[in-house]
Amino acid sequence: MNYFKSFFLAVYCIVPTAHCLAYEETLDKIVAVVGSSIILEKEVNEVLFMAVYAPTDSVRKEILTKMIENRLLVAMALQESLFVVGEEIAEALQNAMLAAKGRFPSDELFEQELRKAGLTEQELRQKYKEEMEDNFLIRKLIEKELGVGTMPTDIEARIYYRENRDSIPNIPASCRFICYAVPYKLSDKAREITKEKADKVMRKLKRGEKFEKLALKYSDDPISRERGGFIGTFSKEDMQAEFRDFVETLKIGEIDILEKEDAYHILLREQTVSNRISLRDIVIKILPIKDDSLNVERIAESVKEAIEDDEPTSIHKYAEDIVLLADSSQFVPLSQTPLPQELETVQIQEVYILKGDNCLYVVKVLERSEERFPGFDEIRMQIKQYLQQERFGKVYKSLVKEAREKIYVKISL
Repeated sequence: MNYFKSFFLAVYCIVPTAHCLAYEETLDKIVAVVGSSIILEKEVNEVLFMAVYAPTDSVRKEILTKMIENRLLVAMALQESLFVVGEEIAEALQNAMLAAKGRFPSDELFEQELRKAGLTEQELRQKYKEEMEDNFLIRKLIEKELGVGTMPTDIEARIYYRENRDSIPNIPASCRFICYAVPYKLSDKAREITKEKADKVMRKLKRGEKFEKLALKYSDDPISRERGGFIGTFSKEDMQAEFRDFVETLKIGEIDILEKEDAYHILLREQTVSNRISLRDIVIKILPIKDDSLNVERIAESVKEAIEDDEPTSIHKYAEDIVLLADSSQFVPLSQTPLPQELETVQIQEVYILKGDNCLYVVKVLERSEERFPGFDEIRMQIKQYLQQERFGKVYKSLVKEAREKIYVKISL
């Protein structure tokens, strides 16, 4: 856990290199030449939109600068005869795959999202592997420049701890808890009601009402709603297959409704520039009706009883899609829990059913820990890593400057 208010992120890990993202081999504008390799405009756009940056010229230039720096240092590392073997990245690669899967409640949903992105698990693993190889090469180059003893000592860490207490934030309030999510099962009637609402918005659009105004009034997506429904500008490769196939049927300026599992999307295709499509979206979420809610409430009550009776193995017999979100094995900051305000106030050791956006949560808080200032031993390794990354950052800049004097670079953005 990072307790520093501004923890330095090593710049060599910020920007994906050429092979990090998949795309079709098509003709595209060359925006930079670094030695014998090129950087395409499409690669810059991939980073720009996948990282959800604002598409300004200054941001594009910043991304391109980082990509060039990475290419320069990889080239320098290869000139120094540095290399990476599979065993070196095996653990990091495994952790990256576990983290990717961990973002989904089940392996089935993970595989479903991979299919939407047009990837297999093996292809995703290969992308991570290639990216890590470059990052490890750059790290080895920096470590070679620093020499032995790249990790700061305990004495240096303690001095930093003593002299920078104002910059070290408190350990946040946290709790150790059990939590199961019981998702709503949306009925055909719930879909019918939501479709009627989407059709109503479509009629208003056809009568000439502004898309931006209706998005602000009706959209259930808080981020795009404030931007008049604008969700970004995408290449075909950016989109999930179902989304891409639907958008390709729309002409510029045309609006239509796409039905998804949990919402109806009223999509407006705006201008297309350099094979990139600008989209606006009014999201109408499908909400459970009374009968849907009653069924989930019955299941949640059964889960609650199983927790109270300390019979967790019986929980999944009530429904296959019940998800275990927290198993009480460790403290979790309240801000990272699904219901931080509720978990801060409920009684310890009592089981509660709490309402979420798409599910009911069945929770039991076992312990809570108040916000407090960390002791040195608790963050000693983090301080040392922070100081190490500061050193790496300085060497990184020095090596980039040296590489620019030796390796040909031309920028055309």
